[in-house]
Parts: sequence; C-alpha cells; structure tokens
Amino acid sequence: MQEQARLEREQYIRSHRQDANPYERVDDPLELLKLAHVRREPAELIRYLPCPKRPEDLYAELDAGRTAPLVSHATKVLECGDVHQAHPLGNVVRAIGLTFRDDWHPTDHQHRLLDEVSKQGRLLASEDHAAA
Repeated sequence: MQEQARLEREQYIRSHRQDANPYERVDDPLELLKLAHVRREPAELIRYLPCPKRPEDLYAELDAGRTAPLVSHATKVLECGDVHQAHPLGNVVRAIGLTFRDDWHPTDHQHRLLDEVSKQGRLLASEDHAAA
C-alpha cells in the first residue's frame, strides 16, 4: 500500500514538475553571479535550471570596475546573515581583493564581515562533514 502511494506520488511529481529559469533574459555577468548565489529552497514541483555559464567564467569576465557592485551586493548579503549565500560570496570578495589588490580597498566593516563569514564557513563545513 505504501509502495503504491509512493509510486503514485513520484508519477505525479514527474508529470507536473516545471522548469524555472531564473537566468532567462539575463546577460550581465554580475547579475548572473548574483542569481547563481541565491539559495533556493527545494521544491518537488520546481526544477531550477543551472546558470548558463560557469561561475569561474563569469568572474573572469569582471574587471576591476565591475567588482565594486559585486562587493556591495556581497556586503549586503553578509549583513543580512544568510550564511549559506554569504560564504561563497565572501570567498569571491576575498578573491576579488587578491586579484584587484590595487583597485579595491575593503572598508573595516567589510573586513569584519569577511572574517565572520570565514568563521561561519568553517562551522558549515564541519557541520556538513559531521552529517555525512
């Protein structure tokens, strides 16, 4: 009986699942990166399509002038405390700081936020490792 109900549910999900493309009509690398780092809650009836470009390629398309808006966005995310989204963005901001060392000077506030993200990221990694 339970097996039959499970099979019926799986069939329902397969036949009613829809693709969602958050990247549709977006060409700007910065906007694509912002969308790529949004954490989406799993939904059985929604399949989110992947970003059309790899994040590494999108980062490579950014020059020093285009990184300031990404740093600003990352700072806002960090301030909101969304650790799952903030951790990869914090890594990106650190990489930007290393890549564009002469063109970007983070504020003390951004340094504190980045340090907090590093700590939180280590906690997340240890939690993920413990759960596995």
